[in-house]
Amino acid sequence: MYYRRAADIAAAMFAHAEAANHHNQTLALLRQRPRGRTRDERELHCLEALAPTVNAMSGYSAPELEDIFHRVIAIADRLGNTEALLNGMAGLWASYYVQGRTRQAHELAERMLTLLTPHNAQFGQVHFSVGGSLQHLGRPRSSVEHFDTTLRAVGSDVLTVGTRASVHARAWSAHSAWLLGHPDEAARPCAESIADARESGHPYSLAVALAFAGITAQLCGDRQRLDPVVVELRELCARYDFAYYREWGLVLDGWLTGGTAGIARIRTGIDNLKAQNAFARMPYWLSLLADTLTDDHDAAATLDAALVMANSREERWYVPELMSKRAAFDAGQQAVDRLTAAVDVARRQDSVTLLQRCERDLADRSAIGER
Repeated sequence: MYYRRAADIAAAMFAHAEAANHHNQTLALLRQRPRGRTRDERELHCLEALAPTVNAMSGYSAPELEDIFHRVIAIADRLGNTEALLNGMAGLWASYYVQGRTRQAHELAERMLTLLTPHNAQFGQVHFSVGGSLQHLGRPRSSVEHFDTTLRAVGSDVLTVGTRASVHARAWSAHSAWLLGHPDEAARPCAESIADARESGHPYSLAVALAFAGITAQLCGDRQRLDPVVVELRELCARYDFAYYREWGLVLDGWLTGGTAGIARIRTGIDNLKAQNAFARMPYWLSLLADTLTDDHDAAATLDAALVMANSREERWYVPELMSKRAAFDAGQQAVDRLTAAVDVARRQDSVTLLQRCERDLADRSAIGER
C-alpha cells in the first residue's frame, strides 16, 4: 500500500524512474501473497498504473511495456473484467503499432470493436486505436471517422498509454486531414490540441501535441511554424526525459536545419528509434533523411529502403510520396512508369494531397519527355 502511494506521488511529479521502482516493489510483494481474486485485482491495478510511467520513460515499443499489457490482458480475462481487458488490448495495440506491426495492430483494434458497447468507458479509446491503424494502412477517410468518434466520446479521459485522449486524437487526425486535401484544416486541430494540453498542465500530452504538430507543419512545408514547435518539443522531452517523441524532435530539427549538422541529427534520431524498436513512421523519417542528402545515389538508396520498409510493414499512407520522390532519380520512361504507379496508389487510398502532387510530377516528367 505504501509503495503504491509513493508511486502515485512520484508519477504525479513525472518522476518516472522512481514511480516505476515503487510499482515494481508493490508487484514483488503481491507475488508473495496467496493466489486468488484479491491478489489478481491488486496486481491488475498496479500494472495499469505502471504502464503510463514505463511508456513515458522507455517508449511505446519497450519490451517491458508489451509484457505489462500481456499480463493485464491475462489477469483481466481471468477476472472477467471487460474494461480492464480493453485497456490492456489498447495498450498492446499501441506497442504493436509503434513497433511497426501495422497489420497486427489493426487486427487487434478490430477485435476490440467486437467487445465494445456504446456505454463502455473504453469506447473512445478503441476508436482511437482503429483510427490510428487505418491511417497508416492508407485509409485516411475511414481514419477520420474513427478519430471524430473518439473526440465525441471523450473529454479529459486519459488513454492507457498515458496521454489525454482529446489531445492525442485531435493531433493525429490532422494528418488525415492533410492527406484528404485540407492543409488549412490540418493546422487547426494541431493548434487546438496544443492549447488543450497546455490548459491541462499535462507535460506528456503537450509533448504529443507538439510532436504531431511538428509532422503536420513539415508535411505542409511550413518551416516558420515548425521551428518553434521543434524547439519546445526538444526542451520538454529533455526536461521530463520523455522517450520516443524526443526522437521525432531530433529528426524534424535535422530536416529543418539541413546540411551536415541536419543529416547528423536525423541519423541520430532514426538510430535511436531503431534502438527502441520503434519503426512506425520509419519510411517517413527516411524520406526526410533523403531530402537532406546531397549525394543522389545515397538519396535514392535511402528512398528504396523506405519503400521496402513501407511495403513489408504495410505502412502505406506515405507510399505515393515516396514513389514520387524516388522517381526524381529515374530516367525517361522508368520515371513515368513509377509516377503512374504512384498516382494509382494515391487514388486508391483517396489521398487527395498526394494524388495532386503525384499527378503534377507525372505531368512535368511527361512534358520533359515530349520535348
